[in-house]
Amino acid sequence: MDGLVNTDTALNAPAVILSQDAIQEFKVQSETYSAEYGFSANQVNSVSKSGSNQLHGTAFEFLRNDAFDARAPFQSAIPELRQNQFGFVVGGPIYIPKVYDGRNKTFFLVNYEGWRIRNGINQDTFNVPSPAWLGGDFSGSGRSPIVQAGGTCTPSATTFCMPIDPTTGVPFPGNIIPSSRFSRLAKVAIGAGLFPAPNCLASGCHGNYRMTTALPNTVNQQTYKLDQQLGRFGSMFFRYTTAKYENQNINGSTSLPFGIGTFNEKSESWMISHTIPLTHNLVNSFRFGRLEPISIQGGIPAPDSDVSALGLTGVFQSLPSYARMYPGIGFQGKNATAVGSQGNDVTTSDIPTWEFSDSLSMTHSRHTIAVGFDYRRWVQK
Repeated sequence: MDGLVNTDTALNAPAVILSQDAIQEFKVQSETYSAEYGFSANQVNSVSKSGSNQLHGTAFEFLRNDAFDARAPFQSAIPELRQNQFGFVVGGPIYIPKVYDGRNKTFFLVNYEGWRIRNGINQDTFNVPSPAWLGGDFSGSGRSPIVQAGGTCTPSATTFCMPIDPTTGVPFPGNIIPSSRFSRLAKVAIGAGLFPAPNCLASGCHGNYRMTTALPNTVNQQTYKLDQQLGRFGSMFFRYTTAKYENQNINGSTSLPFGIGTFNEKSESWMISHTIPLTHNLVNSFRFGRLEPISIQGGIPAPDSDVSALGLTGVFQSLPSYARMYPGIGFQGKNATAVGSQGNDVTTSDIPTWEFSDSLSMTHSRHTIAVGFDYRRWVQK
């Protein structure tokens, strides 16, 4: 962006995305192109817009809502959708009456864009244990316990594998597991409400549990730019962009809210550029800047009371909140589901990048020769 790096190295994705009304031009480059654009097989180069001698501004609002949506085939209800994308851009000369007249030499541009999105989920393909089963009571299953030699069982359409007492190798009396045999983790998981109750028992449901929720996606982006004409000393500009992205997602777990994953990224990009014509056919361009995208992927933290009840010690006690999540518990079989928190879902990255570059271009007749260098330094924190 504006000639400097705009890639989050950890995610291999754009660190900041300018609002459409703040982009002067962009170009998609792939395969073979000039050496000054090296470092990647393909890339998108964008140039930010600058202010002009006249004061101009734009305000916009883009709306989507499930009230305008049609129901999809076999869909019992339309998931909630609230999407508002709004912002403004304003630019012009810096002019202070009787103090400073920046027309023809000093210009500014300010841009803001925000996203407020809620994506609904309405899905009935999950199977969850009944409250009786969670309490250890399998007496109402309506089937007789089947135990094969060695205490093993192979389920089928007519056989139902009851829980086996590991100390005796036979089913529990009355097919009821005493609560005294529950592990500490099991008691905390049940008490925390990690297992949702069946709520979709009609014949039209694909499972016995329908998940209905709406997840937010919030973005705030700001850009500030100042351009200065320096006469025979060329021109220069300074740009500062900051963007904050917050997202929630569901990735397998049916536990609400503890099965929700979170992603937060805050990026800052600033740069200074100076361009000067040394002769009628020789131009030098210098750029210096810094980019720092900080991202955190985690989940909804378990309450301190549950952490205390588990009696865990050591490293877990010092984890940040986004990493202090419940275990993930999964089941196998048709429409199998999982509860608890998302497993192995905690990642963080902070890779600040310093960059400066200089290029010298000479035009002679129909030929252009360009030389220069580009230096980047980044360290994973």
